Amino acid sequence: MTPSRSRRGFRTRAVHSGEAPDPSTRASAPNIVMSTTFVVADADAQFSANALAADAPFLYTRWANPTVHQLEAKLADLEGGEAAVPFGSGMAATTALLLHVLKAGDHLIVGDVTYAGVAELVRDTLPRLGIEVEPVDLADLEALGRALRPRPGPAEQRQISG
Repeated sequence: MTPSRSRRGFRTRAVHSGEAPDPSTRASAPNIVMSTTFVVADADAQFSANALAADAPFLYTRWANPTVHQLEAKLADLEGGEAAVPFGSGMAATTALLLHVLKAGDHLIVGDVTYAGVAELVRDTLPRLGIEVEPVDLADLEALGRALRPRPGPAEQRQISG
């Protein structure tokens, strides 16, 4: 438990976590930063997210923004995590999660009743990326059990068929 969590209650953290007075105006409420771009001290700086260091100053709002940074700090504190990443929609979060965790050759078991956007993503997009998707009727526990059984790898498949 971090010191801030041990000294302050949940409601206080919900109001104040991730916030500090603005250094130039001393405003106590967080500023809402609406700029899409930020001044770069080095005119030759490469405008690429891949070239940014973890402690780089703000450059482009879709990569990092002071307002979003405050939200991330607040959510991480409230959830007891190291960090948080907010998304503009549940579908964006789901897509980011699946594309981060899964790779070609993986096997995804998905419930037969899902949000339409997720169903379309797993039905149409993931198989094109080499990810096997198996819809399962989650009301049928035997079907779920069959889907969860380990699958033979390529070596075992050759032995079974040969």
